[in-house]
Amino acid sequence: MDLMKRFALMLIIALPLAACDNNDGAAEEVGQKLDQAAESTRDAAEDAADSIGDSAEDACEEVSGENC
Repeated sequence: MDLMKRFALMLIIALPLAACDNNDGAAEEVGQKLDQAAESTRDAAEDAADSIGDSAEDACEEVSGENC
């Protein structure tokens, strides 16, 4: 794809995103809910990873008798 076609494609994709300065409408609400769901999922995954790490560290300390 030549440079002009790439530029035109990027412009077509970027303009609607840049024009979304209005915070009204159902699409904005759906977007906010998706953002919140993604953030909640990320937070839950981080908490689970921390819990797994803590459990692994506790198990290591029980087996070795030392700090891991």
